[in-house]
This record gives sequence, structure tokens and C-alpha cells, in this order.
Amino acid sequence: MEKELQAYGGLEALEDDKKMEEIYTNSFVKTNTMLHRSNVDDSLSGTTGITVLIKGDHLYVGNVGDSRAVVGTINQEGKLKYGALSYDQTPFRRDERERCKLQGAIVASMDQIEGFEPMHEEWGSESGSEIDESGDPPRLWDASCQRPGCAFTRSIGDAVAEAIGVYAEPE
Repeated sequence: MEKELQAYGGLEALEDDKKMEEIYTNSFVKTNTMLHRSNVDDSLSGTTGITVLIKGDHLYVGNVGDSRAVVGTINQEGKLKYGALSYDQTPFRRDERERCKLQGAIVASMDQIEGFEPMHEEWGSESGSEIDESGDPPRLWDASCQRPGCAFTRSIGDAVAEAIGVYAEPE
């Protein structure tokens, strides 16, 4: 990210939200490309990730996948308050599901793939903050329905999943 920050004008880029969005996107995507070009076999392996950058009263968060960032503060009554700084990028989210389906992904849980449950797309709320309590989350599959079976919609690495829309572009 340091190289990207320098390419966009150094520390002054921290004052420009549009530049910061581009810096984050370029940093994650270039890291993904470097991983593909390395001698690490990332055909069916990748990682999710999140970064938080603070400058003064500006907070920048870049998230890929289902990693989380949370901030905690003490309120005026001395009680701890917390809040999410990110939303999971998983097939629970309709927007992420639809984006990957446009790239050819089939969205189904393991029970659906194995025929124990009918095909549907009714998984919790659409807020982006779902927690899987069933143990059988919706997953992304290629046309064979045999791989990759990932329960996230964005990652760094995982070349097979890229073919069905699992990208390294952060939110």
C-alpha cells in the first residue's frame, strides 16, 4: 500500500476519499496478482483480509471477504460501545450473490448440492451482517458443483474461484 500511496501523491492522498478508494483497490488487486505469479499454489487457496488506516479523524477500511474490523469506544457513561467497520462479503448478501452469479457461480449450501435440501436463496437477512448459525452456509460453486465451494465472495488468491467472480477488489 505504501507504493500505491506514493504513486497517488504521498500523504496528501489521505485527504482524498476517491484516491484512497483507488489506492486500496490497486493494493489488494496487485497483491492478488503477485500471489498468482509466485510459486505458491493458490489454485484452490486464498485468504480474506482487512486493513484499517487512521489519519487524524479519518478512518479508511478496506475489506476483502469475511474478515472483520470492529471499533470500541467508551461512551459518556463509561460503558463500552462497539460497532462494525466492515461487512462480510459472503453469499448471504444478495448483492454479492448476484455479482458472482453473473460470472457463472452457482450458489448453494452443501445440503443443497448433496440433494438433502431443495435449491433456494433464502438465507437470513440481506443486511450484510449475517452470522451462520446453521453450519451450512451458502457457498459458491463452478458449473460442476464440485469446486471451489467457498463461503466468501471476495479473496486474495484462489485462482479457481476467480473464474466465478471471487475477486480481490475491496469494499
